[in-house]
Amino acid sequence: MKKFNYLFWTFLIVLFSLSVSAQNYALSFYPGTGLGINKNTFTVYGIDVSSNTKLTVEAWCNLESLLPGNMNIVIKENTDCMSSADIAYWMYINSTGYLVFHLGNGTSFTQVTTTNPIPLDEWHHLSGTWDGSTIRVYIDGIEEATGSLSGSLDVVNDAGEMNIGNRWHCYRQPYDGIIDELRIWDVDRSEQEILDNMHRELPNPSLETNLIAYYKFNQGSGTTAYDSGPNGYDGQLGGVYYECCGTSTAPEWITSTVPLFNCPVVDLGDDQMVYYGYNPMACATLTADVYDGTPPYTYLWSNGETTESIDVCPEVSTIYSVTVTDANQCSATDDVLVDVMDVRCGWMNNKVLVCHTSFWNPNIQYTICVRKWVVPWLLYFGDQIGSCDWYKNSTVLDEMPEFESVEEIKIFDQEFYEENFKSDDLISTIQTAINIYPNPTAGIAKIDFEVSDQGQTTVELINIQGQIVKQLYNKVTEPGTKYSVELNAFDLDKGIYFLRLINGSEIIQEKISIIR
Repeated sequence: MKKFNYLFWTFLIVLFSLSVSAQNYALSFYPGTGLGINKNTFTVYGIDVSSNTKLTVEAWCNLESLLPGNMNIVIKENTDCMSSADIAYWMYINSTGYLVFHLGNGTSFTQVTTTNPIPLDEWHHLSGTWDGSTIRVYIDGIEEATGSLSGSLDVVNDAGEMNIGNRWHCYRQPYDGIIDELRIWDVDRSEQEILDNMHRELPNPSLETNLIAYYKFNQGSGTTAYDSGPNGYDGQLGGVYYECCGTSTAPEWITSTVPLFNCPVVDLGDDQMVYYGYNPMACATLTADVYDGTPPYTYLWSNGETTESIDVCPEVSTIYSVTVTDANQCSATDDVLVDVMDVRCGWMNNKVLVCHTSFWNPNIQYTICVRKWVVPWLLYFGDQIGSCDWYKNSTVLDEMPEFESVEEIKIFDQEFYEENFKSDDLISTIQTAINIYPNPTAGIAKIDFEVSDQGQTTVELINIQGQIVKQLYNKVTEPGTKYSVELNAFDLDKGIYFLRLINGSEIIQEKISIIR
């Protein structure tokens, strides 16, 4: 029974994901019968490809019937009755059902025809590409045929019109069927790029610098088809008068059934820090959080692992990446840096570096080398693992002391404080300070701070982009008084943050790591 429920809900989730991500609308072109009836067209003005040496045209098409002439999907030509060499680009289905991609350079032209016909009453992705020398045509992302053409595209009237669903110059050549997801590029898209993107809407089309025009046909009503690309070549549905043929009429908006789906998005989160030489903090867990797409997912990490989460324990800073592929063979990749701090010290590297805050004065910090079992106790009371030089907050000692126990550290702190506290050099270094413990933290961290000047003091948590995440304190403070505040990190994402203390004109900042 449990197995049945699992399969049932999995089916519903997959079905829902496909339905909600499918294209909403498409344009249906009806050819009519007899002279003067087949007037459906979609007209676009302003597209200039006169100097193009590369091109891609692609669209989803559902052909409903074969007509006696060439059934125009999209054409860019000059004026009435131009020669074939003066047609810049033309994608159509001929009277026997084969896809043809036609390019002209003003002197010669090439037509490349597929080796297989287009089946009726089915959605198929049709595309043609040109890299400046070779023309290729594809059905459903699979190359069908090639041809040769050099030079640049010829369009004398370079800002003239482009017609979709009908050819109006000289005579009408209507298309009988549905068109959706029409894209025109000024580059030659590879077979893999076509395969990877034909089953999805482009996620950020306005940022695609090589996209000439992109018509999703998602608005579903009206006489304008909007261009989702970066150039704004909106098209007019019907309403254009031609001397040869009268005024065009608008195709019909219909609900689309194109097999579109969202590709997955994968997020590995923020960069992480590990500490080589201290086993409890020497490894990081990397998890591929996947959004959208169609489960089940497969995972391939840069280190060869194939699970959703992996544990890594690098000895040097390493970038890890994962590629997630969904049930529709659509893939997404993300990477994350696992930064490594080498905290080994002592004879044979059997001890750990700790940035220690004096028990006698929180303004005094120095790097010490301690036994591994001492580290948890020091971290609990606010020390930070690793050298103080990394945290840019250190009291310079002639030699780095090594300790076997907490008691030895306490004795050293007292002696050092009593010997040096009254010296002018040290007094000049005692300023506004902030102390965090435990750090790293998985929950509640205590923040102790002192200020050097009377006035308003704020303590803020900021992320690595410098954005304020939380304000923890904002009050008037007095010098010589110890203040405390707590940070609740349970609602924060894991990663690196900074605590910033502002007291008058003085600003100090300390790093804090949120772990899980």
